[in-house]
Amino acid sequence: MSILKSKASRSTSADASLAAVLPLAAILPALAVLFGDRIGGLASGALVVLGLVLVARAGALVAAGAAEREDRDEAVLDGLEPLHGLHR
Repeated sequence: MSILKSKASRSTSADASLAAVLPLAAILPALAVLFGDRIGGLASGALVVLGLVLVARAGALVAAGAAEREDRDEAVLDGLEPLHGLHR
């Protein structure tokens, strides 16, 4: 049980930051399209690139969380493996 509790707080903070970043990543390209003629082509392109960077970062957070869950699940299953032979 200590394996599960030790990493639970880090995954919730990553999920909260991911939830905060994704709407911003969707809004930036929309702002670039809406105000592209007023802010110029270079700034519009920078907003689109920034949106793509935020999406990539969110993907990296999801991948890191999945790897962390996989390691935790593997540790739990390894801990339960000695009990597998007792039920036979």
